[in-house]
Amino acid sequence: MQKISLAIHGGAGTILKEDMTEELETAYRKGLQDALDAGYAVLENGGNAVTAVKAAVIYLEDNPLFNAGKGSVFTKKGLNEMDAAIMYGKTLEAGAVAGVRNIRNPIELAEEVMLYSGHVFLSGKGANDFAIKRGIKLEPDDYFYSQYRYDQWREIRDSDLFQLDHKSDKPVGLAKDKKFGTVGAVACDGDGNIAAATSTGGMTNKKYGRIGDSPLIGCGTYANNETCAISCTGYGEIFIRAVATYSEKKISKAVAGITAVKFSSKQSLDTLGNKIFERFYKIVPSVQLYFKQPLRSHAVSWIDLRTYLIGQQTFDNDSRFVKAGGDSSVSFPMRTTKSNKYINQLSFNVKNYRVLYPYDYQLQLQQGKGFYRANLNANYFFNYPKKGGMQVRLFAAKFGYIGEKNGDVYQYQPKLLAATGEEDYTYSNYFIGRTASTSNPDKPVKNLGIAAQQIMIRDGGLKLRLDQFDFLQGRSENWVTALNFNTTIPELFPIHLPLKLFLDVGTNAEAWQNNGQTSKFLYVGGLQLSLLKNLINIYAPLIYSKDFKSTLETVPEQNTFFKRLTFSIDIQNFKIKNILPQYPF
Repeated sequence: MQKISLAIHGGAGTILKEDMTEELETAYRKGLQDALDAGYAVLENGGNAVTAVKAAVIYLEDNPLFNAGKGSVFTKKGLNEMDAAIMYGKTLEAGAVAGVRNIRNPIELAEEVMLYSGHVFLSGKGANDFAIKRGIKLEPDDYFYSQYRYDQWREIRDSDLFQLDHKSDKPVGLAKDKKFGTVGAVACDGDGNIAAATSTGGMTNKKYGRIGDSPLIGCGTYANNETCAISCTGYGEIFIRAVATYSEKKISKAVAGITAVKFSSKQSLDTLGNKIFERFYKIVPSVQLYFKQPLRSHAVSWIDLRTYLIGQQTFDNDSRFVKAGGDSSVSFPMRTTKSNKYINQLSFNVKNYRVLYPYDYQLQLQQGKGFYRANLNANYFFNYPKKGGMQVRLFAAKFGYIGEKNGDVYQYQPKLLAATGEEDYTYSNYFIGRTASTSNPDKPVKNLGIAAQQIMIRDGGLKLRLDQFDFLQGRSENWVTALNFNTTIPELFPIHLPLKLFLDVGTNAEAWQNNGQTSKFLYVGGLQLSLLKNLINIYAPLIYSKDFKSTLETVPEQNTFFKRLTFSIDIQNFKIKNILPQYPF
């Protein structure tokens, strides 16, 4: 059984000390306690939350100390006009009345409106007529007369001033010492359902049929099982402007999961010619919280929290057997070593799938042993008037050490050139040869070829591989930022070719230092061929920074059109319905 609970209020604010006696304070406390006891008794006996809040408010309406029911203040015309509302959080049913007269307990009438009128809100004479039809108890004007209330009104009735309740030196809506006599209650019953109720006599000397926040659902009264129950008291116009009590479920769904993978990676031979491998495994627990979006929104936003628990078995570089022969030597690993690492990652993601100008962005924090890293990755598509468009990507990263500077966190540093398989430190992207590289020796096992031309569009994303030249990677111990552009081009051939132009431009903190090893800005541009709905992208660099050009001239075997090509396998773009639209996936 759910724990029951009930909260009430007799109005916010304070009563001036000179207006409060010991007897009056005792009376106020007793009135509140009686109301609390009445409502709580309903819950203890198994009653529902609506009945409980109604019972509590009725006690307060029957007490002339509170500005509701019997204790209601006088309007500009010297009348008692009352407002009330009630709402059930399980069904979102609600009832409200405004400007009613001679109703002993307006909260009872509000409940009748909720249950039997077919409407939510009735006012004035119509509400009174409905009360008579439903047999709600009426009282003559004398029942609502209080000398104290009458004196309050008489002091300001010939002015345009109004007063929220108890007497103060400044009979206007925002006096410093005041008591807002509106009453209310919220409750949670044994079944976990909640309700809210509010009742008020309004403002002293109010005119023009003024209605405050109390009877307005979402302003002075609201209840929803998925969020909370609220009953307000105070300066109603402020609550109305702010729709102060409306609350909706912010999280539409929560997803928790765990993944585990194990792979072999780098291959070599031992001294007997047997194949041996480096291996890794990872276990990734994760939680995603998806935020609720407007009904017709094309956007989705969520928070992703995950931890990468990674184990690695790698060749021990300090234990190798070198076999000399001819003009060269071959290094054979003698054994492997095991290590473990972790990376905590928190991401805030937004994607908008609208047809015109779709966009997405991600704010990400990563932390592991000895480092932290903050990343911004944003994409925006500019539609052209007829067909196609330009995709713009912005990337920025900030890196820092935790504790002393440590060379072991080298691979986590952001860089300008697109990431390679060995730099995919969370093992999140697919590589046909994760450790393939032009900087690796090809003995005893060749590890070059097309696999050494694959990239991962991460970090600066400059689409060129120059693995053996570390100073050209654009790596930074501080910050990196880059812009990536790709645009469709007019179709020049009788058959459709998914060709695009791309341009990548980036810089980092080190480039701006006096002893910077590269130009302040590095760039690469050329042709992009997108296949299988952007699942596979092939990049042909045609123009690039002089830093790259002069270095490539020193390695003519790599400085050819086909050797400069790079490609990415972008699994995140894979959607079966894009490739096979005829099937209802």
